[in-house]
Amino acid sequence: MILDAIVGKKRNELRRAREETPLRELQSRAKSAPPLRPFSSALKTEGEVSIIAEIKRASPRTGPLLENLRPAIFARQYEEGKAKAISVLTDRDFFGGSFEDLQEARSATNLPVLRKDFLIDEYQIWESRAKGADAILLIARILERNQLADYIALAREEMGLPALVEVHNQKEVENALQGDAVIIGINNRDLDTLEVRLETTLK
Repeated sequence: MILDAIVGKKRNELRRAREETPLRELQSRAKSAPPLRPFSSALKTEGEVSIIAEIKRASPRTGPLLENLRPAIFARQYEEGKAKAISVLTDRDFFGGSFEDLQEARSATNLPVLRKDFLIDEYQIWESRAKGADAILLIARILERNQLADYIALAREEMGLPALVEVHNQKEVENALQGDAVIIGINNRDLDTLEVRLETTLK
């Protein structure tokens, strides 16, 4: 399944990243990173639909989405279009993204930027803060209940970093709530099959 392949690739990436930049060094960088832009409060505009607009170069199912995508241009257009935040795919192998995309988008706008990736280790949370993310995505499907709760707490308490917790079924919703998630997003796409069913949100 595609999700297993992605998570397996992340484990390999983590090993290389730890060799290149030890956790202690990464934590030091995170603590000296620029101030966070408010993500949670940006989504609470009274009487309005708060949109998190996305920058994504490719999809495992459809391949490249747009050639020569320029994150800065998208970011400015999203801000002009009244988006409340920007989500940037940073996975390189399956989505064509990078931290450079995140940083370019953030430099071009005043909006908070969420790192969208497959986070399976606390190292990646520190990495997100060190690289300039204002929020992170945590996918309930790939994390154990206690692990999810620990990561939500780590991000919030150590870095002030909000976590958007992605769920796809009732069990994952329960895990998110028990983990003290503040922001929960429903993914209509089954990450095992990549099938999309809008009924998932209604249910």
